[in-house]
Amino acid sequence: MARSERPLEFDGSGAAEFAAELRLLRQQAGSPTYRELARRAHYSSTTLSDAAGGRKLPTLEVTRAYVRACGGDVETWTRRWHEVTAPVPVQVERDERELNHQVLVACLLALVVLYWVAAPVVVGVPVTA
Repeated sequence: MARSERPLEFDGSGAAEFAAELRLLRQQAGSPTYRELARRAHYSSTTLSDAAGGRKLPTLEVTRAYVRACGGDVETWTRRWHEVTAPVPVQVERDERELNHQVLVACLLALVVLYWVAAPVVVGVPVTA
């Protein structure tokens, strides 16, 4: 009897979600053993098991072989793999609170400098360097 797979740890990286989808595909294919998948995919059973392990995203080649061995749509899975591996867009705009804080600090600094430069002139104290 085959061992059951360990539970996936969803950490937001996308690897666990992708692994869950691979596991579902395998289940829809009749739950073949990883040894049987290895025979079909020409990758080791360990490599295929790791692909559905969720710790890291499998390579595109392993994904395609896994999907092909399960009778899935390779092109759909190729697109899905590229979606998961696409870089996350960098947030261009800063958090509004952080920006407001920086503006406030800059304004206070400008007031201090202005006071330091203008106060002696207004009060009539000579400026000495």
